[in-house]
Amino acid sequence: MFVFEDIAKLSNRDIQNLLKNVESSQWAMALKGASDELKEKILSNMSKRASDLLREEMEYLGPVRLSTVEQTQQQIVDVVRRLEDAGEITTHSEEGEEPFVQ
Repeated sequence: MFVFEDIAKLSNRDIQNLLKNVESSQWAMALKGASDELKEKILSNMSKRASDLLREEMEYLGPVRLSTVEQTQQQIVDVVRRLEDAGEITTHSEEGEEPFVQ
């Protein structure tokens, strides 16, 4: 079962695809309850300006209800599932990443 924290296991390419499909305001809310590892993975796949704006937005939100954070995280997981069903990202990676061939 794929959960929000599993996003940290996605490849950088898949994270960037996911970033295109999720609003910045959703990321700000969802990352409030996320691990530092996941926050860094998301922020490192954004431009410097976008990551600075997201950090600002997260600070601006202040304390938020856990239920609101979990609801937003679930919305993002739903987007991940939709993208996986469409073949745009891959969530299941065995030990390490599967190599690509040209």
